[in-house]
Amino acid sequence: TIEVTFTTGTNWDSGETITAIYVCAAHVSNTAVADCATTLFAVVDTSNVTPTGTETVTVTYKFDISSSST
Repeated sequence: TIEVTFTTGTNWDSGETITAIYVCAAHVSNTAVADCATTLFAVVDTSNVTPTGTETVTVTYKFDISSSST
């Protein structure tokens, strides 16, 4: 499980609409999806959140690779 809190003014500009958070297998910097150094692993829909001021958005992502047949 990965839980990350993003802060307006640090991770994006105030008033910017966030449509999704992209999860990279590795990244070069803490910026746009174009900076994924390897594979784009997953996309988390944020349903068009538009944070303002210093609001935060917390995203929890769980990757479950288990199988009922094992």
